[in-house]
Amino acid sequence: MRLFGIEGNMSVNSSTATKVLDILLLFDETRPEISSDAIGEAIQTPRSSTYRYIRTLTNKGFLEKGESGKYRLGPIFLQFGSLIYGEQT
Repeated sequence: MRLFGIEGNMSVNSSTATKVLDILLLFDETRPEISSDAIGEAIQTPRSSTYRYIRTLTNKGFLEKGESGKYRLGPIFLQFGSLIYGEQT
């Protein structure tokens, strides 16, 4: 399988990576904030695993908890955007 220049079999941890990426892909213009329960339902994982994924993403700046108690994309995406668009200007 070739995806973004990476070939070969997926590692044992790939299911974790897939779940984390699936969480990030839940967010869009129509769903800028999502509850932890909705995240867990969407990725079909136990609550404990869902919270572990959310905690890791939050600690690394990929998610942040809003005043509503729901999660939204975090500030690290602003840095990514500036890297991408900063080089094109």
